[in-house]
Amino acid sequence: MGNYKNIKSLIIKNIAWFGIQIGFTLQLANISIIYGYFGAKTAQIPILFLAFPLGGLLIPPLVGIVSDRTNGRFGRRKPYILIGMLVSAMALFLIPRCSMLWEIVLLACAFSFAINMAMVPLRAFTTDGLSNEQMTLGFSVQGIIIALGSIISACFPWLLTNIFKIGTKRTNIIPEFVTISFTVGAVAMVITAILTTAYSKDLKISKDFVHPEKSNNIFLEMLKDITKMPKEMVNLSIIQFFAWLGLMGIFMYFPVMINENIFKNSSGITGHDLGIQWTGICFAVYAIIQFIVSFLIPYISRKITEKYTLLLTLLCGGIGAMSVYFFNTQYGVIWSMIGIGIMIAGLNILPFSILSQIISHDKTAAYMGILNIFISLPGTLLSFVFGPIIHYFYFDDSLYGVVLSGAFILIAAAVGIRVKIKNVP
Repeated sequence: MGNYKNIKSLIIKNIAWFGIQIGFTLQLANISIIYGYFGAKTAQIPILFLAFPLGGLLIPPLVGIVSDRTNGRFGRRKPYILIGMLVSAMALFLIPRCSMLWEIVLLACAFSFAINMAMVPLRAFTTDGLSNEQMTLGFSVQGIIIALGSIISACFPWLLTNIFKIGTKRTNIIPEFVTISFTVGAVAMVITAILTTAYSKDLKISKDFVHPEKSNNIFLEMLKDITKMPKEMVNLSIIQFFAWLGLMGIFMYFPVMINENIFKNSSGITGHDLGIQWTGICFAVYAIIQFIVSFLIPYISRKITEKYTLLLTLLCGGIGAMSVYFFNTQYGVIWSMIGIGIMIAGLNILPFSILSQIISHDKTAAYMGILNIFISLPGTLLSFVFGPIIHYFYFDDSLYGVVLSGAFILIAAAVGIRVKIKNVP
């Protein structure tokens, strides 16, 4: 598993993920219901959710290319990590202080674009200096830190009101416990960004190194990189597309399902408050499972290969999401979170570990960004078509949004069996 110094270095490199995931989970768990505070209907949620996948579609491949060719005094990755996290922290801080829906949507866009500016260089930062044999360990450490951030941020709103008995006042449309949670999340993002960038070493490009395909036009370079993707990466991207088609659907509709199906007898603002708090608990459960499974993935992948470990986690996630149809009660949905947590552990570790072993290291961030296209493209498509599907075929019942998302994830697992991915040890 690596020696103490390597593990310590990996933790410091990846501690920024703790802050990123706190902010990201707060957004994912709460933003759909926050839109509901301002009168958004169920069928409108996907289009309002567009900011998240759109930021991931446009920013990562471009920032990845720029990061790979950066060789300034501050390093290749650190400037993008720091600036992206600081801007997203500012957006997170301001969201609960808004008084109009359009303000929240704009800040959600700013958050998405800035957080994506930080995430791709940070993933590449993990791989810098690691051998192929250490990649799974590196991304497992990253996955564990991500899971810890998810656990804390997901249950924080519930803890504020039910354990610490604070945050129950309402000075705005958005309750105080949400404002406090987002504020703490913003502070955590700033602190962890500083820790990673101040105490980690950023590799610099050798003065004699010439980028083999460097172009003055980064858009042309991105297109050239896409056309020259390794075959294994193309196959991996197919799996990612269907997996994230389902996962983005879960993020869109699971909070709304909790609010509308489980707390349907708690009308108005009170129902929204209970929905936010219980969604956080559910997300905390999947994050705890994700945390545990992240320790096991390096061992399992050595036994059955990384590809089949990934497909196994997807199978668990698809079954978990579809099971909400049968476990559609306040405590029943907790069981569904077990499968979703297993899947998210796999998706946070294995695709990036596999990719890092089949690409040239001088193009790490560029190809990490391109892989992100196949994470974000499904969410972009869902934003336009999922609302009408749920509205016309399922009568605005958000439960079927989650069930349909589970079906997409099972398709990803089925497709993955058919495609070939290099079996890395």
